[in-house]
Amino acid sequence: MEDINFLAKNFKLRLKSFYKKKSYYILNTNCGIFKLYKSYNTKEELEFFHEIKEHIREKSVFYLDNFLISSMNKPYFTTSDGIYVLCEYKDFPQADFSDNEQFRRIIKNMAILHKSMCNIDFKSPKKYYTADYISDLERKSKSFDLIKKKINRQSSLSDFDIYYIKNYSFYKNKIHNTIKSLNEIDINKLIRGSAENNDVCHFFLKEENICLDNVDIYFKNFSEAKIAPHVFDLIFIIDRYIKKMPKNRLSINEILNLYQKNNDDFRPQDLKLIFPLMDFPSRYLKLCDKYYSKKRSWAPVSMIKKMEYIKNESEIYSDYINKLIL
Repeated sequence: MEDINFLAKNFKLRLKSFYKKKSYYILNTNCGIFKLYKSYNTKEELEFFHEIKEHIREKSVFYLDNFLISSMNKPYFTTSDGIYVLCEYKDFPQADFSDNEQFRRIIKNMAILHKSMCNIDFKSPKKYYTADYISDLERKSKSFDLIKKKINRQSSLSDFDIYYIKNYSFYKNKIHNTIKSLNEIDINKLIRGSAENNDVCHFFLKEENICLDNVDIYFKNFSEAKIAPHVFDLIFIIDRYIKKMPKNRLSINEILNLYQKNNDDFRPQDLKLIFPLMDFPSRYLKLCDKYYSKKRSWAPVSMIKKMEYIKNESEIYSDYINKLIL
């Protein structure tokens, strides 16, 4: 690890004290409190994230983990040990998605955040989500079918194989319906529209990346940000909200109405993506890939339980999103 004082000086700060927290350092300086960490992003990615944050800073009043400019005149400083980043830091409590009132506040502010994440005049190379979403799903569908063929050729079956075969039709139907719906909606056209407008999605709006006190809100960790329709952030955050299962939870329609009320730039046609994308069994397919990529001949009890949990959760999701009114 490089000398902390040396790094602080190269971000034009005078260090008073510091302490380590997980994999990063909190610095108390003459200009306030900052977070210092070694980044594993490329320089181009950091410049892309920096431009997003600077654009938001100009268009909104949110606290962000903005990057400081180093003596290299870049949002990072390089040493023989790697790339270091120093960003603004707020010690706010992380969001609680199980608190309905707090979640309403988060949705409202996410909508306002998205309004400031459009028409960014990038100088750095852009990071796009995908050029052909349908092809990605079709590859997953083929992989799903290949696993079934592989199982059929086996002389003996594991518990995991039996579970897979038993639920094959259920998940194959979900995959088929998603691809069919997204083709009808023309998801690739909607994604291209976002690219033309330079709409940026955070893609990682989980609880620890949304921090808030009684007055202010703090969005951080833009390391997954890409150019894409904002609806992907909505899907991500609704997915996490459902998992929390708060009592008397908000309906999906309440959430979307609140979001649209605070983001009049949002394209209503993007809402058509919500049901098919949320109904697609991504987590189930990932678990299957994890199992079969290791060529196991047995199934850990924990993986079987995980399969059952995902299937039960899928039914809860379906019940929730089936109430969607467009």
